[in-house]
Amino acid sequence: MVPLCHYYDGRRGERTELGGGRIVVNVDAELVVQAVDGDRDAFTQLVRRHDQAMRSVAWRIVGRYHLVDDALQDAYVKAYCSIGSFRGDGVFQAWLRRIVANTCIDHLRQHERRQEEALTSELAHEPQTTTPDRITEADRLQRALRSLPTNQRVALVLVEVEGYSYEEAATLASTTIGNIGSRLTRARASLRAILETT
Repeated sequence: MVPLCHYYDGRRGERTELGGGRIVVNVDAELVVQAVDGDRDAFTQLVRRHDQAMRSVAWRIVGRYHLVDDALQDAYVKAYCSIGSFRGDGVFQAWLRRIVANTCIDHLRQHERRQEEALTSELAHEPQTTTPDRITEADRLQRALRSLPTNQRVALVLVEVEGYSYEEAATLASTTIGNIGSRLTRARASLRAILETT
């Protein structure tokens, strides 16, 4: 019997062959096969393995804690329902990230359509948890991101933070590559101006 290799590469969710006739095993692929066969525990394990990374994607796109959990729950339900469409030749985390990004964009658009006035006043009335001289650079950046128009923030997060190409970002945001480029230009200029005045 050939022993399984136990070296785990957390970035790709894979075990790597170390030589000596050991079998290469993709942990995510094993769990995907089980999930496709209806094993909910396997899908739960997949979600747990990637939840922190997906939570980070969701937070950067929606920018509001109260929307993150709802968006992630919907994204995970969508992923569970469409797990059969996952092609085994890709990385599961990248497939899941696309679903999470799309779902977050949809949630943000719906939320802002329903509560546009409430959202614009939220920043002005948000209680400060730190004194102005103790606000960190990360706090300043997140506040600046939140003040950008939705389409600019989404373009900036998808391309600059998540590393999607213009074409991929355009697909995720349901727009054209040209629109992504112009939104990025405006977002960068707005962000620069906001950060210089705060």
